[in-house]
Amino acid sequence: MDFIYENYILNHNNQQVPNASEIAKKMRISPALFSVEFKKAYGKTLYQAYLDKKMAYQP
Repeated sequence: MDFIYENYILNHNNQQVPNASEIAKKMRISPALFSVEFKKAYGKTLYQAYLDKKMAYQP
């Protein structure tokens, strides 16, 4: 999950919201399992992590 967080959240400052289904497909797991594991690892959904980072970098 650290790889996903770093590559889809931290390194994509000005891009669209990451698509959990596409990420799960690349990882060859179900979108539901991806969502559960991401939330277990970071305490928030992928979308919330994206929004938190986006808000942190607003001028």
